[in-house]
Amino acid sequence: MRTRFGVTHAIRHGTGEPMILLPGNGGTAANWSTCARALGERHTVIALDILGQPGLGMQHTPLRGPRDLSTWVGDVMYDLGIEGAHFCGLSYGAWVATLVAMHAPFRVRTLALAEPAGNTFGRMPLSSLPAVLRLLCDHSESGLARFGRHVEAGWSSDPDHRRLVNFGMANYRVRLPFMRHHSDAELRRITQPTLVLVAGASVAHNPAKVVHRARTLLPNAKVELIAGAPHPLPETHPEVVTDHLTNWLSAVG
Repeated sequence: MRTRFGVTHAIRHGTGEPMILLPGNGGTAANWSTCARALGERHTVIALDILGQPGLGMQHTPLRGPRDLSTWVGDVMYDLGIEGAHFCGLSYGAWVATLVAMHAPFRVRTLALAEPAGNTFGRMPLSSLPAVLRLLCDHSESGLARFGRHVEAGWSSDPDHRRLVNFGMANYRVRLPFMRHHSDAELRRITQPTLVLVAGASVAHNPAKVVHRARTLLPNAKVELIAGAPHPLPETHPEVVTDHLTNWLSAVG
């Protein structure tokens, strides 16, 4: 799809109302491969590579701020001929989905946030700081593999996808804005039906604080804590994520 920031790559599957899937940092559309088949039974699933991150897109103009990310998603939808869609994002992709809900609410029918990354509802805890510092000192594929094991918290995700993410993040120069912390007022602007899935063993934030803030500030949200699960939810717990999503979507219509 052509946008004012470059050409975006997407994988399309299934039939029904459109659902846009946004991956985590460095994840590419493959982040959602474990859930796409089941979700495609009821929806036209459109999994995007986030422009400016590793993937098959071709960026020619930087995305300089949060509003640019919302504009980019709008351009993708315009090129696809889609006015509104269900949105589901993981980690950084969840943050991007909240930006669309804030800046272009008419585009978002429902909003599902799987492990919204640190600055969406909370901040990365101090306990994760040593792993982040080690990664900054060794941003190689092996360093990223060690960091990935920390993020997975002992759970295993697909090894081929792990290698894809590590290669991309080690060798690709990201051209995206850093996640800015959402204020209480900004979060209260999200009025669409919203599902928030929080991993109980996440190292990206304090799960209990995220649950409390999401329940307090989002006026139309269902918030679920998945005990013992790590940050990469769609990869380590695909059946749980899919069940929560499909049951919630059926309930909200």
